[in-house]
Amino acid sequence: MRSLRWQLGASYMRVTLGAVLLLEIIVVLLFAQGVLYTNRTLHPLVADRLEPVVADLLSSGLDARALQAYLERPIDVRSSGRPLLLLIPRPEQGFTVILDEQGDVWFDNRSQDPVADLPQDGSAPVEQPVTSSLPFTGNDRMLTERALAMAEERTMQGLLRTAYARPIETTSGVVVGAVYFESSLLPVPWSLVNLAVGGLGVAAILVVLVSTVFGLYASRPLARRIENLAVAADAWSEGDFSRAVHDPSGDELGRLARRLDRMAMQLSDLLTARQALAGSRERTRIARELHDSVKQQVFAASMLLGAARRAEPDEAQAHVANAERLVEEAKQELEGLIHELRPVAVEGRPLDEALRNLASAFPKEQAPRITLDLSENVTASPEVRTAAYRIAQEALANALRHARASNVTLHLSREGDEIVLRVEDDGRGFVSSSSEGRGVGLASMRARAVEVGGRVEVRSEPSGGTRVEAHLPVGEVQA
Repeated sequence: MRSLRWQLGASYMRVTLGAVLLLEIIVVLLFAQGVLYTNRTLHPLVADRLEPVVADLLSSGLDARALQAYLERPIDVRSSGRPLLLLIPRPEQGFTVILDEQGDVWFDNRSQDPVADLPQDGSAPVEQPVTSSLPFTGNDRMLTERALAMAEERTMQGLLRTAYARPIETTSGVVVGAVYFESSLLPVPWSLVNLAVGGLGVAAILVVLVSTVFGLYASRPLARRIENLAVAADAWSEGDFSRAVHDPSGDELGRLARRLDRMAMQLSDLLTARQALAGSRERTRIARELHDSVKQQVFAASMLLGAARRAEPDEAQAHVANAERLVEEAKQELEGLIHELRPVAVEGRPLDEALRNLASAFPKEQAPRITLDLSENVTASPEVRTAAYRIAQEALANALRHARASNVTLHLSREGDEIVLRVEDDGRGFVSSSSEGRGVGLASMRARAVEVGGRVEVRSEPSGGTRVEAHLPVGEVQA
């Protein structure tokens, strides 16, 4: 069960790590939106500080170098606060564009830096390009020109960028230009990357440690309960249904344990009932074997002894010899019944020979005349031959004891994959519809046929004789 605990711990770790990763993404997105919101809030404040300076420069006709010089002038941070140069949007996470009153670009901090590389000899500055992935699109210019034309603020907001435009007015209220600020989250600033990577690394370490420990600790009761189920299942597989799980929990595993306990009780009751039924069936089978074998032979021997009592000495001696043979066969039958419950008469012999010996065992004086119609070399499995012999034995005995028949025909043949055994007599018969309840004999014949996959048909009429016909499958014939 240790592997299960480790698997549960790993599952906790994966789920928790996924949750932390999702939470990390949400936190980074919220932080990014917070940065964007902060920039959006700062734009009007920066414009308020920049407006009077730009208005004076535009009114005086100076170029953008004067503004750049003003932005980069040395100041005392302690007295004036954060420098304006650090507040206006700059590449790469934004830019600032200023238009004059004609709508021409007067200042653009993305395209050049005219002051930073100002020559010492007073010559014209060398323009230095600044790489930026944020173009000044037609929508951006339209927003700025609209602010210039309508003399009012304009804003444009999105998930990745925010834009702000407002007109620049002199102290007397004359519009001399417009300023445009844009702040963007693309490209992603290193602060966000560092936050995400650092937070994810710390979270991963904590998740691995905490979830592993928690998983191992939390899975102990579950592993113990599953171990109890496994032990109980092992006991049930060995036939010990007295072992129960006894899990009173209300969760799915507890309900499963209670169902398994009920199943074990039901299996125990079923096994007990099956054992009792098997014993009853075995007793019934032995009774049928004794009825179909030893009883019939003892009955035939008693008839031979009765005939010997009334016969001449030579004939009486022959009857006694036949009776001795039947008694010996009955003895062998009992031994065979003990070992395999298979008649000795069919062991190692063809079925037709066994049936001839069976017919010859009946005394000729008191027995009906038996006509044999037996096909030779009829092969069948030992079980089928045994069933056929017992059915013929029972049918002949019934014809002698009950039917009071004068003639009996014993027929044996093979038809396709079946052997057909038929016993017909001209005795007094009985009503066929009442044959189901007539003693053990008829039921025994039907049961024997069903056991080997066959059937027995009994047809009889009062004073019209009886016909017993058995259709039995050949089965697997032993070489």
